[in-house]
Amino acid sequence: MDFSRNDPAKLPGQYIVDAMDLLPPCGPDSSDHHLAIDVPYDGTFRVTFRPHKQVPRGWPPRWFWLAGKVERVKVGP
Repeated sequence: MDFSRNDPAKLPGQYIVDAMDLLPPCGPDSSDHHLAIDVPYDGTFRVTFRPHKQVPRGWPPRWFWLAGKVERVKVGP
């Protein structure tokens, strides 16, 4: 995989979703979180999750995490 652009789309989505379960609830006071994700046969990656606010028309704002920057920390076996 080419991680030269730090693109989270290059990382298998299931690993990102599983990591999101480890994050605290997202809200207006949330700041970036960094998690290490181990991908079998590919290595360990550090993913930065950023808080994001969605404001649907006529509804209260909703906060959630988005995966942003992805960095390879360790190359797999």
